[in-house]
Amino acid sequence: MTMADGAAMWIPLGLAAVPGILAFVVAILNNQAQKRSAQQLEELRHRLADEGRQRALVQRYREPLARAAYDLQSRLWNILRGSFLDPSDPKGRHWLYARDSTVWLFAQYFGWVEIVRREIQFVPAGEDDPNPKLEAVIGKVAHVCSTDSFGSGLFQVLRSEQRALGELVIVEGHDAEGRTRTSCMGFAAFRAALDDPSSEISSWFSYLQEDATSVARTGIMCGRLRHLQHALIDLVDILDPREVRFPTDRKKVRD
Repeated sequence: MTMADGAAMWIPLGLAAVPGILAFVVAILNNQAQKRSAQQLEELRHRLADEGRQRALVQRYREPLARAAYDLQSRLWNILRGSFLDPSDPKGRHWLYARDSTVWLFAQYFGWVEIVRREIQFVPAGEDDPNPKLEAVIGKVAHVCSTDSFGSGLFQVLRSEQRALGELVIVEGHDAEGRTRTSCMGFAAFRAALDDPSSEISSWFSYLQEDATSVARTGIMCGRLRHLQHALIDLVDILDPREVRFPTDRKKVRD
């Protein structure tokens, strides 16, 4: 038998084996595709779960952050347009309340920003997601507090100081259902700490007390407070865009 005859004999056998080989290859490819699909489905499920958890955290801390921003801007409005910081009775109840509650409103805002920073490190951003804008406005508030471009050091709080002040007023508590919830120190506890010379809060916040006293005595309103009030209103507008939870008469103090 010639070589050609041998080759001719194997051709039918090879052709007969082709369907089996193809079926084997298809089975392997199908198995791999199924594994990839299952893996992709699992990854998608985890991603959606993470996004759901993160969005729940956003909603959880949206209102207290908005409240802190609204209360601080409201106080700044009263300082800039009224006589809220009236030092006529420097040891009187009303003056001490005005000074210390103003400092506490700064502390409360820094505290909630620090809580949000800790709790929500990665927030998924879709096309209509407000979080990029939210981060930008929070950054603007931080810049206004820290910059030295206003020609005055009054109420200047540097970036790292903002975080430190926020850290000092964070407390751990429980919500109505008994779940652990991070929050900010209330005014009573904060004021008690201010009155304790040995406390860290007294040490860190004393210069803001001095700044409030200086503004009250001189009547000079630094540009920082006006720009800060504007930035805080921008923040509230993002957190409460439909003006549901906070008054609609949000006005920016003008020159």
